[in-house]
Amino acid sequence: MSDEMPVSKPVGDEMPDKNVRTWIFYVLLAFSCAVICVGHELENRGRYQLNGTDSRTGNPISHPLQHGSYGLYLASLNRESRPRNQHTVALLGDSVYQGLDIVDRMQALANNGGANVEFVNLAQTGSSIYDRFVQMLTSLECRPTLIVVSFINIAFSPNWGTAGLPKFRTDNDQMVFNAEVISRMPRSFLMREFSVGTATDSLVSTLFPFKRIDPLARHRVDMLLKTTLSLDLSRLRRALPLPTLNLAGDWNKRRDLRPRPMAKAKPYPGVGKVLEEFLTVCRANGIPVLFLRQESSPAFQPDILPDVREVCLRFPGTRVVDLQSYYNPQDFPDQVHPRKEAQDAYAQRHYTVIQEALRDLAQRPLDERKQ
Repeated sequence: MSDEMPVSKPVGDEMPDKNVRTWIFYVLLAFSCAVICVGHELENRGRYQLNGTDSRTGNPISHPLQHGSYGLYLASLNRESRPRNQHTVALLGDSVYQGLDIVDRMQALANNGGANVEFVNLAQTGSSIYDRFVQMLTSLECRPTLIVVSFINIAFSPNWGTAGLPKFRTDNDQMVFNAEVISRMPRSFLMREFSVGTATDSLVSTLFPFKRIDPLARHRVDMLLKTTLSLDLSRLRRALPLPTLNLAGDWNKRRDLRPRPMAKAKPYPGVGKVLEEFLTVCRANGIPVLFLRQESSPAFQPDILPDVREVCLRFPGTRVVDLQSYYNPQDFPDQVHPRKEAQDAYAQRHYTVIQEALRDLAQRPLDERKQ
């Protein structure tokens, strides 16, 4: 039996195959890098100024966020030096501040009264206290004089006609690893409220912006097709649902959720710890906080005000004001949003409370403000 030597493949025949694989690898790598760069460029092009100064009058102007529950990361805050006596008030809230003209009315009251107050409106549709936490961290970019947390009870509870709303009701959880947020976020909040999976998801959104701007892009294309080409996309929308820019509303319409009576509503577990961390960050930055419960139906439960007051007592200088007693069912058709005829009075009440907080702040010694 003769021994047969295996026929070896010439070395030269392996080279083309290896070269092709190498070439494909570098092409895919270059393509991936290009896609990421394009994503960041699109996000940069989508940025807009949230606050500034009217070039004609010199008065501060304030704009709402443009995309409902989405896109806080697209808003640029004016960090230019301001007049020494000008107060910057950061407003953290929901659709009342974002979707109505309440903040515009308050800014007009300040401008017409010579109060020299600038409002920075970071409110988002349906936002919870967790969303407001990210709003607060973002607001520190403009070095506010005062932070106002305007809320209704359900901002602190998952129970709003469903088995449980998520803690984050906007896409603010997708910007946790943005530099201005992660650099100020307490490590305890990050470790407690984010799992490895959700933290990784947020990190990918920061590194790969296409992920978080996709709903905004799809919504914008849909609006363009509808307004410019008059295309009826109703059937397509049923097959491929588009975002409504109201995440809480979308969640609340899920068929697998069962209604839960408001009487059984409870706060999120550990919400007191969230408030402590919130106020600790503000105190570390020397910024006082005003918690302002909006005019809204007492049917929204649980009554969170005692819990808020209990935490705030441990932080001197923090104010808590309740405007729920001004709720009139005739002025609030949906129990939260004031009708147009009631909006002037609504804005005046909120502006008065904020002015009182600013006057109190001005009368306190500097070292006491930073406690």
